[in-house]
Amino acid sequence: MTMALAGLGVGMNFAVTPGLVVASVPAHETGSAMSFNQVVKYIGYSAGSALSAMILQAATSSGQEIPPGSGYRTAGLTGCAVWAATALVGYVLIRTGMRGGSLRMPDTRPATAGAGADSEGLVPGAGAQR
Repeated sequence: MTMALAGLGVGMNFAVTPGLVVASVPAHETGSAMSFNQVVKYIGYSAGSALSAMILQAATSSGQEIPPGSGYRTAGLTGCAVWAATALVGYVLIRTGMRGGSLRMPDTRPATAGAGADSEGLVPGAGAQR
């Protein structure tokens, strides 16, 4: 059951994050933002794996082949604590960033004659921010 929930969470993360990133950056920065998102995500995965391995190794007594259940509990609770701290920091950063106004970059595209792509709905979400 735990693995099913973890798989669901990771799958939802990979499915939802690109939409959030694309909606939050100017169109010409989408590629860079997605690349940065992937790099940060994989750094987190690597650091989490190393931290879990370190905790399990520390919980394993000399001569034992596998860690005791308490080692797995400690690794899981540490992961939950790191997740909660990360969520709190992210929430604070978003909240303090929004006090000064929108987090969106100003639209620097050249104006077009007549009805632009924004008003026709060709650029999703672009007309809603004005």
